[in-house]
Amino acid sequence: ALYLMISASRQMVALSSLVASILVFLFLYGYFSYQKINEYQKSCPVIEAGVVQANIGNPIQLKISEVIKFRSELGVIEGEDNSDSALIFKKYDLMSSNMLKQYPDVDIVIWPETAFPGYYNQENPKMRSHVRTIRELGVPFFIGAYYFEILPDKGNYYNSAVFVGDEKEPITYYHKHVLLPFGEYMPLGSTFPWLKGLVSAVGDFASGNGPSVIKTKLQGIDVNFGPTICYEVLKASYVRKFVDEGANVMLNFTNDSWFGSVEPYQHLRLARMRAVENRRPLIRTTNTGITALIDMNGEVVSKSGLLTEELMYFKVPVCRENKKSFYSEHGWLFLYSLILLSGVFYALAVFSNRRNK
Repeated sequence: ALYLMISASRQMVALSSLVASILVFLFLYGYFSYQKINEYQKSCPVIEAGVVQANIGNPIQLKISEVIKFRSELGVIEGEDNSDSALIFKKYDLMSSNMLKQYPDVDIVIWPETAFPGYYNQENPKMRSHVRTIRELGVPFFIGAYYFEILPDKGNYYNSAVFVGDEKEPITYYHKHVLLPFGEYMPLGSTFPWLKGLVSAVGDFASGNGPSVIKTKLQGIDVNFGPTICYEVLKASYVRKFVDEGANVMLNFTNDSWFGSVEPYQHLRLARMRAVENRRPLIRTTNTGITALIDMNGEVVSKSGLLTEELMYFKVPVCRENKKSFYSEHGWLFLYSLILLSGVFYALAVFSNRRNK
């Protein structure tokens, strides 16, 4: 049928040739762009990131076998605080110490979404102690944690990413903006509070102010982190806003232990698209996997296993923040152009068919 349609008229031959030319152009453009970006990122300065994957998911209460294992492994003494939160904190603390022993040149240590057990507030003595420990180590940390904002009439709960540097740098918070419906909030719950009772496990988190780049200097390199939390990395237009603000390294703090064994692979594949679209490396840090470094071409440079306890060491290229991809610069213009071209081709085909008849 295709052969008869093409041979029926010279107009269809010309149209088919045009479509084939466009496809060849897109293939060649993609190939040479890939090679160009690959060479470009090799020329950029590199920071060394250590990411802790402790394989601790969503325990309401640790199993007895895990408690016994953690007690032995962490050297918990009788009479010490051996609550779930204390054991989880000790676990991350121990793994971070091992990270710095194994990789002494690490420039930053990263913990995944809600890794810190409790609120990362000044009122929490564990938070104050942890900040002192970080500053004694002399290595900045990026931590997934909860945050509680005290207001005159109420309080706001946030799912946050927290940057802790040296004494000269203030502790900086990024609060998740794009919340997961029916997980972190109930749609229309503020208008109709009774809706919240329909789903027992639904959260009541507040939404942050939106994209906020966290800037620091590591080994003399200006690093502008664009932190996203879990679901946010699926929003292409939202991630693009971080690049507009100057992000040259993207982060994704994720807890995929809620969703079984297939979703972590899907989430990783979707995160790769954000790296390709914006030509930014992306560090994906997870509680139970899959932790990964994705380069500017969307290639997974290194990744962890699923449901494994691992220390991940990544060499991350940090390129100029003002060099943007076509998508970062123009948004969906390319897609709109393709839709317009498709409409033109369709109109030409219809016109040619009617003329032949």
